[in-house]
Amino acid sequence: MLEYDLPLEEDESLSISPHLATTNAWSVKIPRFLFERWERVQQGGLELGTLRIDQNHVPAKITLRLPAETTHPSYDVRALPDEYNLHVPEERAKNTFAFREDVRTWGPAGGNFAGPSRRRREKAHPYLLARIAHEVTAQPVQNEQYRKVVAQRQLESQQSKRPIVMMEDLGMTQGQMNQITSGLTTATSTFGRYIGARKEIKNERNARLEKNELVDRMLSLFADKPYWGIPALKATLKQPDAYMREILREIADPIKEGQYANMWKLKNGMGGDETIKGDGLGVKGEGDEDAASLVSAENGEGEDEEDWDDEELEQVLVE
Repeated sequence: MLEYDLPLEEDESLSISPHLATTNAWSVKIPRFLFERWERVQQGGLELGTLRIDQNHVPAKITLRLPAETTHPSYDVRALPDEYNLHVPEERAKNTFAFREDVRTWGPAGGNFAGPSRRRREKAHPYLLARIAHEVTAQPVQNEQYRKVVAQRQLESQQSKRPIVMMEDLGMTQGQMNQITSGLTTATSTFGRYIGARKEIKNERNARLEKNELVDRMLSLFADKPYWGIPALKATLKQPDAYMREILREIADPIKEGQYANMWKLKNGMGGDETIKGDGLGVKGEGDEDAASLVSAENGEGEDEEDWDDEELEQVLVE
């Protein structure tokens, strides 16, 4: 019996076939779909295929043929290519062996020792079968059966993922087709439709008031409270954002620093001195208390100011 210097698990022996010295085996790489079909077969003695060696070719032509008919339900190969060419390289494999072992199962550790690193396992009983002589590759033969299988898979792929649709059936205009041809957009693009839907919803919720009516409402709000932030005005007036900001800039000025930074106050002469109570005089009134509470809740207003250009651009795109 031959002896090999191989690492072994603790308390685990390696069995070696008595025919190892006289037995050579091939390691064959097969397509995944064929391997998955063979893996289903659990019955022993079932014919998986036939090797045919044609000596009329130099080197000899080796072919693997699957059975044309089989009575075993787990080995139905009618949907697979039925013939494969085996490419055997001239160079022999070196230091390559075939093993067999039992499936290992793991369980909790025995004894009184408690720890996650201690586990009990069953022995695998490794068995050295043979020496690998050649590493072979199997490729499907492009015959009639192969072309049928490929055509069927292409049909299933088109039906399940992205079917072919004629643009005329979608009711597209010539201008939209020209945009697709130039690469400006795609037939399935939802960008324009998304903006259109958003515009309709936004207009239904925020109906635009007449300019003089909106100015009156803003002046009334500033008469009650001298300092207002954009979020509070949007929630109270319920107007389109860009339109509201445009009117607001005509009657009010933003406060850049101080206690009321990022808030707005009326321009001088818009509401009268009696409207703005204690503005800059240190007089604390009801309006100042409400404005101070808004400052603490609207610290992110600076970011909102910086987004004016983007929101106005969106308005231009929509309209």
